[in-house]
Amino acid sequence: MTLLESKLIYQQINSSLGYTFNKAHAVAYSYLTYYIAYLKANFFPELITYFLNKRKEKELAYLQEAFFYGFQPKVPDINYSEINWIKKDKFLLIGFSNLKEYKFEFFQGIIEERNKRGIYKNLENLIDRTIGYWEKVEIGSFEEWVKSGLFESLQADSDSLLNRKEAIFRYLLIRKKLTTTNNSLPFLDLPSEKSEANKMIINQREFENLGLYISYFSRWKELTQKENYKICSLLEVFQKITEYNNKETSINVYAIICQQEKKDENNYTLLLHDIRNSFKLNISKELYLENKADLAVHNELLFTLKVRVKQGKISNLICEKISIA
Repeated sequence: MTLLESKLIYQQINSSLGYTFNKAHAVAYSYLTYYIAYLKANFFPELITYFLNKRKEKELAYLQEAFFYGFQPKVPDINYSEINWIKKDKFLLIGFSNLKEYKFEFFQGIIEERNKRGIYKNLENLIDRTIGYWEKVEIGSFEEWVKSGLFESLQADSDSLLNRKEAIFRYLLIRKKLTTTNNSLPFLDLPSEKSEANKMIINQREFENLGLYISYFSRWKELTQKENYKICSLLEVFQKITEYNNKETSINVYAIICQQEKKDENNYTLLLHDIRNSFKLNISKELYLENKADLAVHNELLFTLKVRVKQGKISNLICEKISIA
């Protein structure tokens, strides 16, 4: 070819570099997005546990979506959980592998024994049937598991287990030394009455051990079913933006405080996490001082917000009231 023709082709190749690759990917991603949207709309129950087990970094986003498909997430349970997330009817049970001090050999043995002889009746029954698996379990691991709610179905109060953890491990040590198969060692006196639930402590324990506020999902749902409360998520304002457009509306948001800081002399900033999203909320010094005792990280409160929407966007978000639901 001539020099002019070769230069023209070279210019065309250089020019196409700016869009050919992107265009090819845009088409592929468009097809993939369509297919995934179809699968999620029609086969979400079959997909949800797969995503929860394969994409750990997106667990919260998947749970938020599952919640609005009618699923209820549950903390790990010694009697019902498996190694990974599982689905039972409308419940999503966290797997043992999500625990902070996860030990595969221990929980695999727990599952095998449970499959052979049924669920564990109480802590004594659990230890009696699985004494051989406790050898490599440390007291620190046990403490983290208790805080995550692992032994709730054994009718043992979490605070009682935490207060008596040293005694439980002394009992385990003595049991290991016994050579007879018939155990005559009396078990510990563990109160079965549960202490009054402290939501903030439950939230803190779950966040530190599981990285998620699991119990908050069920409490949010219970609150919305009460006639006295009209709870919504801030995301609903975005989803129904035309209804709120050019209006000033008062809404109730039930949210957990994730972080708080003093913005300036007259304002404080709260990072809140509600059932669908996280957002920052500025509150006045007066409102902060009025509710200071309750404005603690991991606490969940009812926030009455005045929302102003202008030209399809939230132009103002003012906290009118903070209360305990």
